[in-house]
Amino acid sequence: MTDFTLQEKFTERFQEAYERSGFDSRSELSRAGRMSRPVTQKILKGGFRNSPNGPGIFGLKRLADAMGTGVGYLLGEDLAPDTTSQLFFNGAGKSKGTIERLMETHWRGAGRYEAFDKLLEDCDVYEVPKEDATTPIITRVGKRTLFAGRLGGPFLRDAQAELDKFSEEKRMDVVNFHRQVAQNNTTIGNSFLEHDLVTRPVRVCAPNIRLGLLVHDHRGQPSVLVHAAPIPA
Repeated sequence: MTDFTLQEKFTERFQEAYERSGFDSRSELSRAGRMSRPVTQKILKGGFRNSPNGPGIFGLKRLADAMGTGVGYLLGEDLAPDTTSQLFFNGAGKSKGTIERLMETHWRGAGRYEAFDKLLEDCDVYEVPKEDATTPIITRVGKRTLFAGRLGGPFLRDAQAELDKFSEEKRMDVVNFHRQVAQNNTTIGNSFLEHDLVTRPVRVCAPNIRLGLLVHDHRGQPSVLVHAAPIPA
């Protein structure tokens, strides 16, 4: 196989892997593979076909891993990827729930806060608790979260007032959950909240499933994203 034919095969297989991967954009793939968007775009457009230099083997390995394929396959090996398994794990033919989409975004976006633009309103954002923290600190209330629903809107000051008035046991439960997220990157589990709101004439008494994701912004500052969903009675 000539170099030119190999380059054509590489571009063709890379494009096919990208289309099967389920990524919504080249930017999303670039973030997941920790590759610059211009390089990813150049690969997809066949820009390396006549170039003496490729995109770099380590960057290519990260992109291949993100798309669920192998570098050898992209470079022309005849062993085809397991398309059936890829379609299953990429969720083809099924509707994904919010928790599944959040976890997938966290993985594909390499834990970057910016990757959650389309899903941020489904999450409340908290500070990573300090060592001596006894109360969770909320920095953003998502418009589609349970907290916003209970308050009638994404009211940050009222949300913090409610957290401040949680029982000591419940405050430490939330703080420790955030600590687990900071330690493990992702944490999911059930919780139960029984609380008379102090900013509204409402009593909350309900079980929830909560997902916590550790993210970092462009400055490297960490935060904890939390999505909570009610557990039907």
